[in-house]
Amino acid sequence: HAVHDQQGALQGNYSTPIKLFIVGPEHHRYLRTYCQLTKDCSSEDSREAFSAVLESMESIGFSSSEVDQIITLLAAILHIGDIEFVSSEEGGGDSATVRNPEVVETVSQLLCLESSAEVSFALTTLRTVTRGEPVDKLYSCSKAAVVRDAAAKALYSRMFQWIVSRINTHLQPRDNYSRSKLSVTEDHLNIGILDIFGFENFEANSFEQFCINLANEQLQQYFNHQIFAMEKLECAKEGVDDLDISYTDNTPVIDLFLARPIGLLCLLDEQCKGLNGSEKAFVQRSRESFNKHQCFAPHRGNALEFTISHYAGDVTYEIEGFIEKNRDSLPEPVADALRFTSLQLL
Repeated sequence: HAVHDQQGALQGNYSTPIKLFIVGPEHHRYLRTYCQLTKDCSSEDSREAFSAVLESMESIGFSSSEVDQIITLLAAILHIGDIEFVSSEEGGGDSATVRNPEVVETVSQLLCLESSAEVSFALTTLRTVTRGEPVDKLYSCSKAAVVRDAAAKALYSRMFQWIVSRINTHLQPRDNYSRSKLSVTEDHLNIGILDIFGFENFEANSFEQFCINLANEQLQQYFNHQIFAMEKLECAKEGVDDLDISYTDNTPVIDLFLARPIGLLCLLDEQCKGLNGSEKAFVQRSRESFNKHQCFAPHRGNALEFTISHYAGDVTYEIEGFIEKNRDSLPEPVADALRFTSLQLL
């Protein structure tokens, strides 16, 4: 709401005010779920929060041009999510074509790309090279939707990393503040924030929980090492009687995920790299490799699931969708289309 209200006022280094083509947040697919969760948030609250963000960025050191480009890129990402696909009569079957080319035109305009046709081509066409010759094949509608969302996620992720990098650059001590004035070593000029993932065990657990719970296991292992193992070692060095402390070493479950060459992630990558990779093959290979592992419990029959005994409890993972989610990368044709932008940030 705030961007919609203020978009005509964004100037930066542009010769004319930025037109973002943003309408109410409920009209953009990436925001609809959020809108349902925040029905009590008024436009006035949004405007105040948005103004506070802009003031904060300015006080940190972001230029008006950088802020304008960030907002423009965010608007483009929202519009990317609104691109829809339908089956093409020319391609036959489920071959995808863009249903709303005017949205692609908007995306191209915001991203400062000359050709919207190249964007449409990149989102709907798989290009391979056979015997030195390019071969084009239209994606299915479902695959085109995956490519579209992968492009949006890649843009958002890289922009987020760039913003963090710029904040670090703006907040670092200037050259005129010497170490002698600060009387501290460079190590003391950093603030570390540990954002601990929450362990997740839902009614249905997929690839997202698989990754989050692995991160939790690694944090728990670090905690065990720092709080228990190293302290016990320190007590032994100082001649203090060994403390009667017991804790669960979760190294076996981490090795189950990360061991090479047959950890679960390696087996999943193996299926993702092959043209005929499947979740069924991944589950079968996991059963064969870890049938006797203390932290792995295969399920009977052809069920695409297995259970892992984490330090916090047993979690059953539904494997359907693992391969596509693990493949979530930016296709080369999309990256090629974006390289012709004149938007400096992009």
